[in-house]
Amino acid sequence: DRDGQSTFSPIRTLKVYGDRLQAALWPNPTNGESRLHIRTKQAAAVQIEVLDALQRPAGISLNLDIDAEAFEPLDLSQLPAGLYYIRVRSAQEEQVLPVQKVE
Repeated sequence: DRDGQSTFSPIRTLKVYGDRLQAALWPNPTNGESRLHIRTKQAAAVQIEVLDALQRPAGISLNLDIDAEAFEPLDLSQLPAGLYYIRVRSAQEEQVLPVQKVE
């Protein structure tokens, strides 16, 4: 400012969503209870599968119909500690997220 004083504008949050399938898991690492955030361009059928460290099925899978965005609880507590992958698929796309399961 010309009089030597200054002020800050308020903090704003900006979310930019693309045209692609997006998925995020938190907390990661997890002790078993996590939340999976899935976003698609439009309503879609989505398949979620937990894979082991060698990317073989680990016995947990879900099929969801989401309306462009979903927050899905994901319980990994029955799995032993280790590295896993969460595969999220729509009809057109796939995303694989690594997750560390701790005791």
